Amino acid sequence: MLKSKLLNESISRFHAEQEERIGEIADAHGVSFNRVKKLAGTSKHHRKKRVNSAQDAILHAKSKELNEGRRHKAKISEIRRAAEVDDDLQDAKTNPEKMKILMDELEEHQQAKKDVARASNKVGAMRVTRLLQSFNSDFQELREATDVAGFGFFVRGTFESSIKPTVIGGGPVHEFFQQYFKKDPWEMACLFEAFVTTYNKVGNRKLLHSEKAKATGKTILESLARITGVDNIRMNYPNFRTKISAKYKVKIVGWPEDVDLMSPRDITDPAKLDAVYDAWRSGSAYWSTMDKREYKKFMAQLENDKAAGVQVEIPRKTRSDRGGTHEKTATKRRSPNNADEPAAKRQRASQSTNRRMDTEQEASDEDGNAKSTGEDEDNDRSDDDQASGYEDEDIDELDN
Repeated sequence: MLKSKLLNESISRFHAEQEERIGEIADAHGVSFNRVKKLAGTSKHHRKKRVNSAQDAILHAKSKELNEGRRHKAKISEIRRAAEVDDDLQDAKTNPEKMKILMDELEEHQQAKKDVARASNKVGAMRVTRLLQSFNSDFQELREATDVAGFGFFVRGTFESSIKPTVIGGGPVHEFFQQYFKKDPWEMACLFEAFVTTYNKVGNRKLLHSEKAKATGKTILESLARITGVDNIRMNYPNFRTKISAKYKVKIVGWPEDVDLMSPRDITDPAKLDAVYDAWRSGSAYWSTMDKREYKKFMAQLENDKAAGVQVEIPRKTRSDRGGTHEKTATKRRSPNNADEPAAKRQRASQSTNRRMDTEQEASDEDGNAKSTGEDEDNDRSDDDQASGYEDEDIDELDN
């Protein structure tokens, strides 16, 4: 008990000293007490910058030598083995001048890679900014000429990118977000940016080819059901023009041009499946309804193709048992009651009939028993009456 009390007192003193020290740090750096308290304990993550070692310089020199003029780069294990048997590079470990040359070459290479990355990111960000400005100008010009309304969010895809969130829109966009989401468009853009960057950083596991095909097919079918209002609709890729477009007056917009219209499950090329998957996932491919003029033009083209002998519809495959007796019909049993009744149905009927007959038989047996019992009682009563009659006759004879 005393040991536990002393431990608690020591912990209390430690907390008091820690609070006092946090206050001193906050005053020294001109920040709030809560900020220092929040950041306390994170200093372990601020590590020193990694310094190149002699082994790094040797491996860089050897990899540069091995990979020069080669189409495929050598593996790190191959580079290590080659460096171990290279006497000149091994001697550089004990020669400060040679090691300094190797270290300078490594640092120059690393700095060049950083400069290229910065330039690439900066150029990419500038190009995105110019394109978005041009797109915004075109959209506003379209707004002035028509009554179109719309909006768009454009955000960076990675944490390393310097692209700033951009919102382009026209019409009652702000009112729409306030009414349905209780947020303004810029808040939604920032939320979208946070989601995209985190998703691309963490994301989910990479889908297999079959899983990607299944997900794409499901998206296409669900979108078709929504636009047509038919819940149990089935997609027909071979007869798409006649069974889908002509029947429901819909079309697909944004299907990749280098990929034929077919079921995603039938696409064997991974690159083509990725193109279809990305198109539907991003929204660039979607279902659209045809207006009267467009539908009339579509039907006219369909009739012209039929007249020209073009196969616009693939007929269904003929059943293997067409023209013969189906197996289910051939296995029917004949019965005197109903020769065309299936065996299962006839069996159920016979079972119910048997139960009904048993019930009727039991009832008739009970009635018969009751009837026979009544007859016996009547016979007994008639016998008694007859016997009493004989007794009366005997008494009368005695009286006479």
